[in-house]
Amino acid sequence: MRKTTTLALLTGLVAVLAPISLLAPQAQAATAASPKVAAVTAAAVKAAAVKAAAVKAAAVTAAALPGGRSTYVVTMMGGVNGAMYSKLSMYLFATNGTVTQRYWYWRQDMISGFSNAARWKVYTGYTTSGCRYACPVRTPLGFQPGTSPKSISGTWRTDSNGNLAVRWTATAHEGWRLNSSQAGFTTMTVMTAYSTGAIQRGWGFGSRASASQGASMAAVHASRQLLGPLAINYYGVRTKVYPVQSFYFPYYSECVGGRCLQSNQNTAADKRTWYNSYLAGNPATDGRKVYWNSENGSVAQWENPGTVCIGYGGGHTNAVLQVLDDNGRFLGFVGAEASMDRRNYLQDEVGAWVGVLQPMLATISPYL
Repeated sequence: MRKTTTLALLTGLVAVLAPISLLAPQAQAATAASPKVAAVTAAAVKAAAVKAAAVKAAAVTAAALPGGRSTYVVTMMGGVNGAMYSKLSMYLFATNGTVTQRYWYWRQDMISGFSNAARWKVYTGYTTSGCRYACPVRTPLGFQPGTSPKSISGTWRTDSNGNLAVRWTATAHEGWRLNSSQAGFTTMTVMTAYSTGAIQRGWGFGSRASASQGASMAAVHASRQLLGPLAINYYGVRTKVYPVQSFYFPYYSECVGGRCLQSNQNTAADKRTWYNSYLAGNPATDGRKVYWNSENGSVAQWENPGTVCIGYGGGHTNAVLQVLDDNGRFLGFVGAEASMDRRNYLQDEVGAWVGVLQPMLATISPYL
């Protein structure tokens, strides 16, 4: 890849310098005939040289980043039985070999007691008003609007095979496989995790879009279908990995105001057959953040008979970051589940997952 980039740069530079060389004799002739013409020609030559230098500098800067891209959205999960964690992050890479991670983190042994849904599954302030039912949207504690992520800094490098190594501390470092085979983004899949956190699954997507940039719920809805792997731990048992989960947006409606989507699989007479699912976000205030709250109707009716919304237990709460391409176009999600109520099977769930456009699945490895 590096040789190809260098050749492309040299070819481009020759293309720019060739007309400069051809202009030189003409510039000398013009100097003798007209000082004004000579000055204009010299200015054009200088402008072309400056432009060529800027193009070269930009290409060198991009090449000095992982996959040529600075901003990655990342999801991962790991840990040990009974204390598994999920983590959602932005990795911000710099050309000087440093990286900053902004992250949100949830671990199963952070919770104690009974029926803590109101504390750990908090309201976002979004409601699916203008859809079939007006229902509040929840998210894991710490991810709600107005909260700030934690931050840690480290260093990075790529090896001779193009794989990415990130070191956060003396005992916490990660290995990632990069894939830039498709235009507009780079994928990273976790290979090794030597950190004390023991990453089990991890995926990320990088682009040149800014960290604060986000797409509208209308753009999400228009993507039609997102697919990708899911790794989830239900507490006290072995982590399960599903190769593909799906968002099929023709089954969703856009709510009034354009900030929420609601599943419209909520019309049957038997509410136990419903699927309650809400997505919310506003790129003007949330940037890449999206809030996903879902629950099967059977659970909702067991908790709150007759309800048309997610039950008092809060359902599945997921923190989500948008995947964008270099031009800011919406490509999908990376997400982390933190559905924490009590330390018990099916009541203390953490997970990591991906949902992207179908052609992108070829760039990730779900089973690593």
